[in-house]
Amino acid sequence: MKQQVSFVVLTILAVISGIWSIINMLRYLGFSPVSPLGLLEIFKVNIIGAIFSGLTAVIWFWAAGKLLNLELQGLVFVVFVAVVYLIFDFIAILGGASIQALAISILLSGSALILARCQKLAGLLLVPEVLTQLGVLVGFPPKHPHVLPNCVSS
Repeated sequence: MKQQVSFVVLTILAVISGIWSIINMLRYLGFSPVSPLGLLEIFKVNIIGAIFSGLTAVIWFWAAGKLLNLELQGLVFVVFVAVVYLIFDFIAILGGASIQALAISILLSGSALILARCQKLAGLLLVPEVLTQLGVLVGFPPKHPHVLPNCVSS
């Protein structure tokens, strides 16, 4: 049951991150010229930021759908897109965006990574049973395919 709760929380974070990516895309396109959050640009070429934010929004929503169905592929993409979005935010900061403008996306992506790690979901990707479920490894049948361990020991 705790595994399902953690997947639901990660799903909610993924949906919120997807919505925030759409907001960032609109901010990069200039639909919010005066933003209380600060300047949002990337090397004076905002179309790159808009395209990337739009693509990550699609991936966030796709991963949220997979997590809602308790599929591990969604977890893989949540971890992947969170890391990529954090790297993109760092590049945007180097490109001239203010830290305040990107603080919310950094917090959302960081929260998704921390939650995934706290629930040991990210570490599960190296377990042969999980790789078998994902179709990567053959010959290691899962003992309990629907039970995922928590980091909280009783």
